[in-house]
Amino acid sequence: MKIDETDILILTIMARGGAMTTSEIAKHVFEIKDRRDLSRRDSIVRARLKRLCRYGVVMESQTKPRLYSVNPTRVVTGNGEVHIETKNGKAFKVELGAVVMIHVKNGGTYIIPTEKIDK
Repeated sequence: MKIDETDILILTIMARGGAMTTSEIAKHVFEIKDRRDLSRRDSIVRARLKRLCRYGVVMESQTKPRLYSVNPTRVVTGNGEVHIETKNGKAFKVELGAVVMIHVKNGGTYIIPTEKIDK
């Protein structure tokens, strides 16, 4: 699974804001000019969310309107740090700052700094 900055922004917004509609997400992610632009951006967000649902990262409600939320067992936001021990026994700790961790079903784990995408 390839995750880009827009996916990370969507996941971060949802992790902070809870369950949201595609239109609500689109308004946070994109600068919306008018209703037509909102409709177009809404479709873009919906396609991305469907893909993220297939990977178990996002959950979709069965109610109307459809609400999307992050799967809390697969997406975590917070401050991260990495502890590394070398072969010769030296230990290092690296502060990562604000990160989003995404654990993809049948895939890998991504740890991505969020300061570049915070608005």
